[in-house]
Amino acid sequence: MKRFVPLMTLIAVAVAMACAARSFENSLTTEAQIASGVNFGSYHTWNYARADQYPMTGYAILDDPSYRKEVGRDVVARMQSKGYTKVDADPDFVLMIHLLTENKFDEQKMNDVYQGYDMAWAQMSDKDYWKEGTMMIFAMDAKTGKQIWNGVAKARMEETSTDKMKKERFKKVVGLILDDLPPSGE
Repeated sequence: MKRFVPLMTLIAVAVAMACAARSFENSLTTEAQIASGVNFGSYHTWNYARADQYPMTGYAILDDPSYRKEVGRDVVARMQSKGYTKVDADPDFVLMIHLLTENKFDEQKMNDVYQGYDMAWAQMSDKDYWKEGTMMIFAMDAKTGKQIWNGVAKARMEETSTDKMKKERFKKVVGLILDDLPPSGE
């Protein structure tokens, strides 16, 4: 009995950690990369590469044109805080935003190594399948067309999120990615 209580406590902690790891907040990762040899000191103005073309996310609230304009205003404000000015003609660089979703599943439970064993613990359930969202923001030199910077964020998309939560998370992800863009003059 003395071994049973610590073992059950350990299992409870492991289950709690596994459940927590499945949330949006705990799965969110970001990464940014500057192209080699790029001097951001020569970049001061920007615009969207395809301002009239919006990639659809499949989420009505995020695909709403009024919400997209709201996000666009946030992007402009963040870029201004970094020292960049949005212009309508002849920008130094352009930003492109791409979104995609991918179906994921718990690969460990599907591992062939375990074939032939009693896998009652590893029966797949609806909690072992989820959607992962990826947002990519690319900065391209407007004159050469070469990529000068990119930022990527990935996170588990929660189907139970409210529209308000989806909006807040979308803005948060855009902000986190743009935080890694070097300021003008660096």
